Amino acid sequence: MGQNKEGIWKRSTISGEQIAKFREKTGLTQQELALLLHCTVFTVCKWETGKHRPQGYNVFQIRNLMKEFQEGKDIANDLRERLLSI
Repeated sequence: MGQNKEGIWKRSTISGEQIAKFREKTGLTQQELALLLHCTVFTVCKWETGKHRPQGYNVFQIRNLMKEFQEGKDIANDLRERLLSI
């Protein structure tokens, strides 16, 4: 009876406006968000302009990042520190 995670991911949705606002609040660039989500800048741009919506696992990842940010994690700084250490 329980629904598997994939079924939940398929039903979940998030708007481009929500993504853009989140990205701006965190101080992430489109490129940095794309790195975190393992997608292209072009994909993030299409989401933010409403041409496409994230699907499946991308929605799950975005919601997790939003939760981490609400819990006080400095997502942008953490990413930049990781990139500098490579």
